[in-house]
Amino acid sequence: MRKIALLICFCGSMTLHGITQTFSVEPNTTLYINNVPLNELSTTYIFQLNTSSQDINMAWERVFVDVPASWENYLCDLGACYPNIPDGAAMNGSVSTGSSSFVGLNLVPDIDGAGMVQVNVWDVAIPDHKVLCTFYFSTGTVALMELKTAEVMMYPNPANDQLNMRIDATHTSSAMYMTMINITGSVVKEIYLGPLTYVTIDISDLPVGFYTAILTDGLSILSKKKLVIQH
Repeated sequence: MRKIALLICFCGSMTLHGITQTFSVEPNTTLYINNVPLNELSTTYIFQLNTSSQDINMAWERVFVDVPASWENYLCDLGACYPNIPDGAAMNGSVSTGSSSFVGLNLVPDIDGAGMVQVNVWDVAIPDHKVLCTFYFSTGTVALMELKTAEVMMYPNPANDQLNMRIDATHTSSAMYMTMINITGSVVKEIYLGPLTYVTIDISDLPVGFYTAILTDGLSILSKKKLVIQH
């Protein structure tokens, strides 16, 4: 019989651009899953608690998926489970006040490895206010996504059409990613960098505003910085 590992997280409500969000989630919307057992089912949930005074309907979309190719994986929500994590879905059924919807990552690894899954969740009545939920996972014992506070320079800030980044060579790896998140929590740019110590990133396609730039190596956050774009 497969064993099931369950992690449940709640948090307080949040307000975005003067609009009160209708649900609450884990404060940083990120879960770190260590020691995922080989050849056993591991399930991890992020719940969305309805904090409003009326029923809500929820949806989710795939943002980024990096799962070892041979691992069985699927994502479950309030109404169904989806193998190999498709583009997204509307959850079946409404969520009453004080009740919860959820997104649950299900993994059955057959070899050692690590990865990341990111999905946006939102109240379908407020489609412009999506919340990014991130699952980092590993079959090993390394504490996933600890902030290493590596020597990473991002400049200029405010930035115009290009962002320069210098990375301490001792922290580079073959699987570095740069994620740009806007003020509403949506991922607007995801870039695979590889083992680079210097890179110039084109941000001319991003609108003026405030962003968070996150550099990861698959196991750790190397840098997390606030960035202003002004063209």
